Formats: sequence, structure tokens, C-alpha cells
Amino acid sequence: MGKSEWLVDSGASSHMTSVRDKFVSMKELKTPVRITIADGKKIDAVAIGTVGLKLMDGTSVTLLDVLYIPEVEGSLISVAKLAEKDVVAQFSKDNGGRGVSRGDDIS
Repeated sequence: MGKSEWLVDSGASSHMTSVRDKFVSMKELKTPVRITIADGKKIDAVAIGTVGLKLMDGTSVTLLDVLYIPEVEGSLISVAKLAEKDVVAQFSKDNGGRGVSRGDDIS
């Protein structure tokens, strides 16, 4: 997975990335947030912020409350966080399994 790619993850508790330059705004956390990843390893989020994404169809969206975790591999969009904001992640064999989003801001 390249640094510009994001995966939609049904198991992720939060949106997260290790790519600092993807953030359009970022706030350092006074106390790191400990995250347990799929292999059971615990890693720390040290900042939170907003990321601008350009989707494959050319649409631009804003992803809010993204955790900056230097140790995490890749960049993840949390289905659970999308669902909290009534955003639907829809997948179809007709578009190669890619997600479809509506609206400009994704929390």
C-alpha cells in the first residue's frame, strides 16, 4: 500500500494515518491515545486533525478526527466512525469494490 492510499477498515476504531503531511490541520494530544492494532500490539496516537482526501472519481472530501500515529502502517478510514455520523460506506462489484461516499465532510 502506497502512502497516498487509504483503506476502508471495518475493524478500525478510529481514522488513522502515519503520514503527517496529509493533515490540513493538526493538534498535538496532551496525553497520547493508546490504540491496540489487529496483531495485538499497542501504539500511541500523538495528534489528531483533519485530512483532505481526493477520491478516485475526483471528488474531494474532508476526513475529520484523524489520529496521527507514527507507528501505524498505512492509512485507515474507520467504518465505525463513518456509521456514527450516518455516513454509508457502500461497496459494489460494479466499481471494483471501491467505496462510494456522499457529502463533503466525513467524520
